[in-house]
Amino acid sequence: MIPYAYEITNYRNTITIFHEYGRVSRQVRLGSGERNVTDPMYGSRTGRFENDTLIVESTNFPAMSAGLASDWDPNGNGADIPSSADKTLVEQYTVNEDGSQLFLSYTVSDSEYLTTPFTTNITWYRMPEDSPIYEFDCDAEIASRSTQNAVEVE
Repeated sequence: MIPYAYEITNYRNTITIFHEYGRVSRQVRLGSGERNVTDPMYGSRTGRFENDTLIVESTNFPAMSAGLASDWDPNGNGADIPSSADKTLVEQYTVNEDGSQLFLSYTVSDSEYLTTPFTTNITWYRMPEDSPIYEFDCDAEIASRSTQNAVEVE
């Protein structure tokens, strides 16, 4: 929902999911039972491939006053929605056949604040390989560049 670029890389069985907004970087070691923590705010993660789908499972999030949504995003609808330490996140990433689109399906569970898990899907267009990643600045020009890559949110 935030119109800034993502960069996903795989180097030596470590997937790095980098989001231009706030320069958030989450690393996921593949095929290891060891959970990876780059910033406790984003929980700890394990990852694996099942066929052509990258599955990232995150747990051990801290309880947060806006851990499920914040007052400024569409899911928050003007209010912060807290999360508990029981929150879990399962992400599934797949790429279409020609590599032009990335599909993300994710499910958030939190027994304290959600009566049922929340699942949604997002589709992005691939950006050219030489697309710059900018220093984060809440800037209308940078944001408009990134909105061109969003396809749909369910």
